[in-house]
Amino acid sequence: MNRPAENPGDIVLDRTPRDAEDARCARILGKMTEIFDVFLSHNSRDKPAVREVAQALRGRGLKVWLDEWELIPGRPWLEALERVIESIGCAAVLVGKDGLGPWEAPEMRACLSEFVSRSLPVIPVLLPGAPEKPALPFFLKQFTWADLRAGLTAEGLSHLEWGITGKKPELRQGAPDPILAASQEDEAPKEFGQPFIEPLTGIRFLSIPGGRFQMGSDIYRDEEPIHWVRISPFWLGETPVTNQQYRVFLETTGFREPAYWCDERFSAPHQPVGSVNWEDAQAFCAWLSDISSRRMSLPCEAQWEFAARGTDGRAYPWGNQPPDETRACFGLDPSDPEKGRPAEVGSFPAGCGPFGTLDQAGNVWEWCRDAWNPYAYERRTRVGGEHLDPINELFDKDKEGCRVLRGGGWFHSAGQLRSTYRFNYQARKWLVDFGFRVAAMNSSPSTP
Repeated sequence: MNRPAENPGDIVLDRTPRDAEDARCARILGKMTEIFDVFLSHNSRDKPAVREVAQALRGRGLKVWLDEWELIPGRPWLEALERVIESIGCAAVLVGKDGLGPWEAPEMRACLSEFVSRSLPVIPVLLPGAPEKPALPFFLKQFTWADLRAGLTAEGLSHLEWGITGKKPELRQGAPDPILAASQEDEAPKEFGQPFIEPLTGIRFLSIPGGRFQMGSDIYRDEEPIHWVRISPFWLGETPVTNQQYRVFLETTGFREPAYWCDERFSAPHQPVGSVNWEDAQAFCAWLSDISSRRMSLPCEAQWEFAARGTDGRAYPWGNQPPDETRACFGLDPSDPEKGRPAEVGSFPAGCGPFGTLDQAGNVWEWCRDAWNPYAYERRTRVGGEHLDPINELFDKDKEGCRVLRGGGWFHSAGQLRSTYRFNYQARKWLVDFGFRVAAMNSSPSTP
């Protein structure tokens, strides 16, 4: 089924580049737009095992560079890697039953040598079925192995995480790995029962307990197929970020103001901030991570949809009843100077989601971390299995640079408020009803 055409109205304008301001903001954006904790070098024949390792590391809150997630089809992989090598923290060389991988090639050898020359960690990793003494280039033989030959055990993954982050994870002898346990049980760890408030901004985070659910629908093709996904426990902002909360970020960093920042229709303290692009939202999350010592980010699509739908497959955050004026802010006329504006956050308690979130339907569209690809779900199901915390990082070739938005906006139709509805836009552009909310990851050492 094809989607209806978007008709945003005259008030919705794209931002044109403002060179002076953008140059200043680039310093903030530059340090966080593509930060990776680890680059995975591997033999393509070991891809299934490598993918499991990548998913497990991602479940621990690490940002993983894996070729199939990051490379745009048809582009030279070495050229792409050269662009991001400055922001990759370490490399892991994964060795499986088929032995040596692409580091045999001169180009990959040069790439890994670059990590060594920068005094960055290079971690040889033994996958299940790996030979007892695999051959390695001379410059890699000096490094200590991370041994996963017994499988993705708590001990093995913790040892690998220690090598990547330099911080030894706390894990009791014989205790189950907390991330793997979350993938086997629907109950969240006890420490995730209480909300918390980030003190500088006042953002209230709710505990999302994790579990498994059926993601997607059969209404539009890009929502198909319906498939099982498992979500690790995390925290999510109770509401979208407000103007008042965003102001703290602007005043602290000198970041550029949104286009309608001074327009009285859109500048009330408790209205959701709007007219922000994906990079703006990412910059806010990076700043909040720095000042709070927590791992903050935009939610991925799967996290966002799970928070909105829970485990019962509801169509909207409140259930299956159609939207009305008591549950959400939607369908308003943007040309109406009195009513054509977003509502203050939390104005529709009847629209509360299964875990207590507010405004996940209507008010402002919310940016997600994922790259836009209408075939993301099809690719996921072809791989098979039940995916843990999946994030799509492979762009659609026809919409490079587009990111996902969810939830609908204050002047959009009721149909676009469905919790499975997917929208996309260029990451560097915005519309007046584009906002975001923040997720806090389970893996931070300072989690309550």
